Amino acid sequence: MTITLPDDLARGLGKDERAVLVEILVGLYKAGTVSLAYAADILGIDRIGFQRILKARGLALNYTEEDVLDDIRAAEKFGGQ
Repeated sequence: MTITLPDDLARGLGKDERAVLVEILVGLYKAGTVSLAYAADILGIDRIGFQRILKARGLALNYTEEDVLDDIRAAEKFGGQ
């Protein structure tokens, strides 16, 4: 899907096209609509880069209890090898 935004939206916000995309993705991430990995992929950066964007805005990671359990399971799986 392609979304076209009016040029005057970016101008009105005092931002370029990429900055508007960042703002949209940060908002979607904050709402829990997109994952950190997906937002980073759309921006063409790694997850750490998107985490830095969030940190610069004072936002915490959406890191659920299930995420913690997944990380523990992955660590146990790879730790045994």
